[in-house]
Amino acid sequence: MAQPVLYDGDELLKPHHVPITEVVEIEQKNLLITNENLLAECLSKDVFYTATDSILNVSRFSDMHDAFTIAQKRIADLESENF
Repeated sequence: MAQPVLYDGDELLKPHHVPITEVVEIEQKNLLITNENLLAECLSKDVFYTATDSILNVSRFSDMHDAFTIAQKRIADLESENF
């Protein structure tokens, strides 16, 4: 059975006499905390993915540089064989 909502002259009260405005404020604070936690999680994931992507780019650059160096050496060897 639903309990009646009370009114003390200034604000509505829940059956256990907690002002609704306090309940709303608590819910808003909880939502802000949840929002801040989600933002922190998103930022940490973004930083992780950015760092991982940077590492992969450095690795790819290193691999391409090694391949280029090997190709240059091979070209130099072939040119020296032809002259």
